[in-house]
This record gives sequence, structure tokens and C-alpha cells, in this order.
Amino acid sequence: MPSVSLNFEGRLASLLSSLMQLSAFQGTNYLVIGCTNGIYVRDLVNDSRESSRLLPVLIVNFPAAFRQVLEINDPTSIVAVSEFNEFLVHYESALYSYPLDLIVRVSRGDATPEGLDDSKERLAQGRGDVLFMKVGCIFDETLSE
Repeated sequence: MPSVSLNFEGRLASLLSSLMQLSAFQGTNYLVIGCTNGIYVRDLVNDSRESSRLLPVLIVNFPAAFRQVLEINDPTSIVAVSEFNEFLVHYESALYSYPLDLIVRVSRGDATPEGLDDSKERLAQGRGDVLFMKVGCIFDETLSE
């Protein structure tokens, strides 16, 4: 995905590094973006045609439209695995896992980012650097590398 510059209060705030839609988690759709200064979440309207039409508007109105849930420098990739209530983030050559429901609660203002940061778990620790992350489904089984 090409990087998109976002302007925040007259200065360059971040560059978009990853983007994903979390569909129908707890009855609501969410848009999650990774930027050079953190991960941000926004709930979307449930109509997917409406969501895709609103996407450029949400990106342009970035500060007002999104809530920062994690203050992470340069996340490489983000993936939500709702079957396991996991939100995976690859950054700084490591892979971290956060409770997905807690990500949503922080985005709604029902929990604090500090509590979310305290809940993180480093995966593949002791195996060296994690170069990339990939998640997929085969025969209704969720697999990851």
C-alpha cells in the first residue's frame, strides 16, 4: 500500500503504513490504521457501501475521525483475528498480541491505552527478529506465520 500523508493541525502528523477493516466485531464495523506515530481506530457505519464512500472523508478528517489506541512507532503490519480475540501488531522486528476486545474498548473510550499496553504479549520471543507476519484461513482454520 502506498503511503498517504496526513495533515494534523497544520503539520505533518504521520504516514499511513497499514490499513484494515474489522468487520462486524461485536456488531460494529471498525477501520484500523497504522501510522508512524501509532495505531488509530474508528467505528464505521454497518453498510459497506457507505463505509467505502466515507473512507476518503475519514482519512482527510483523520484527527477528528479516529482515536489513537496504541502509541507505537512505525507498525509494519496489523491483523485482527477475531476467532481468537487477538490483535497482532508487527513492529520493531517483533510480533505483539493484544486482546481484540480491549482494542475496541479503548477506541470507544471505555478503557485506557495504558491498560491496553499492559496487556500486550510478545510472541516468538527468543527466536530472533520477526521479519514479517501473515495470517490466512484454510479450511476454516486460521493460520499464521
